[in-house]
Amino acid sequence: MTAPRPVAHSTTDRTAGRLILVAMWLLMLMIFSVPNRESPTGIGDLDLIAVAKLVARVVSIGLLMWVVWFASVSDQRRRLVFWAMTPFGLYVAFALASTLWSPLKGQSLGQAGGLLAIYLLAVALALTVDDQRRTERTLFHVVAALTFVSTVLLAADFVSHDFSGLNRDSGVEDGSFGLLHPTASGATASLGLVLLVACWLLWAWPWASRLLLPGIVVHLVILDLAASRTADGMALLVLVAMLLTLVPREWLGMVLLAGSTAVAVYLAIDPHLNVVETLVASGAGYASRGESAASISTLTGRTALWEKVWGEFLKSPLIGHGYFVSSATGELDVWSGPANRTAHNLVLQALVSTGVVGAGLLLWGLGRPARFVPLALRGGEHARSVASLALLVTLWFLGWTQLSESFLGPVRPESVVWFVTVGIVVGNLASLVEPRPPSAEARS
Repeated sequence: MTAPRPVAHSTTDRTAGRLILVAMWLLMLMIFSVPNRESPTGIGDLDLIAVAKLVARVVSIGLLMWVVWFASVSDQRRRLVFWAMTPFGLYVAFALASTLWSPLKGQSLGQAGGLLAIYLLAVALALTVDDQRRTERTLFHVVAALTFVSTVLLAADFVSHDFSGLNRDSGVEDGSFGLLHPTASGATASLGLVLLVACWLLWAWPWASRLLLPGIVVHLVILDLAASRTADGMALLVLVAMLLTLVPREWLGMVLLAGSTAVAVYLAIDPHLNVVETLVASGAGYASRGESAASISTLTGRTALWEKVWGEFLKSPLIGHGYFVSSATGELDVWSGPANRTAHNLVLQALVSTGVVGAGLLLWGLGRPARFVPLALRGGEHARSVASLALLVTLWFLGWTQLSESFLGPVRPESVVWFVTVGIVVGNLASLVEPRPPSAEARS
């Protein structure tokens, strides 16, 4: 695959673009771990991997702050971007401040620092990505990074199923501790598949066409190995949505015709549906992952977790217990024993860690950029494509965040994808806002 050629811009613009991509790749790739590694709970527990991740985030923050400060944009554009992004910035500031009352100050500060990095990534993109060429370049690197992560995981799985982290039968609670947790691997592959197909259907960029087949294959294999039901379901849901809304009608008719023909031929060959029964049994086994009906009915223990988390929220409903902390003591006694566990739900995670104040800032911060999407009706084809991408990604996250803390958890590819999408949307659609007419004083 070949990256799109950058369009000619000023030296400052080109430097800003490169720095953003460096920061984005750092945040995307500094996610791997090693088997049986325990997450550090404080500064004194930092190992080489934790130090490397810390350095990557500090470097990313520095690069992105340079872009935000020195980006050569008009004053009006800067005001528009800051208007859109400031509410979420207030949430980030509150998350950092919550370190003061957190029982796990090291974890709260470290994770809030990660949130600051991906937030600054969104702001930097909103300031600099204002046309199709820059949008293409950004999305190329996002899709390439997601595909690279899936490829690394696939290669690691050939070496060892435990080493890759994709072995859910390892006896370790909620998946083995390898390169990447299987749930995170599934989310990465699911979003990689969705974004690749979306870029191909919405813009038909040459690199998307070249990457389409190998990208689909590697992401589907990782989805199968990760056995993340939510990741599978959201990929299927968003792909169906794209099929119904973005695929030309003549293509859709051909697909339906081919499908009907295939069903008719199959019924003639296997009238007793023996193959279907086998596939259904296999699919049921895959979906259950060997869990009992009782376990599935509790959403793999999440209902017990949510009950505990809600009780902890009630102990400090206004300001929470500190960013990334789900209890007053820093330990929640559920499942295999006391530990600091995420809430496995974005809203509940915001409530227990940052309280009603933080959750309110979060909702405000998510709602403000969404006000740019209707502007696409005033724009051309590219603006509408950007809005469509935003809606597809939002659909994916609406489902995913029901059972995951998502971008309020550790920095992972899915977190980067969300904030990159926000930055692209604000950056492109802010350009559609007409300049304000000069005031009477200015005219005089």
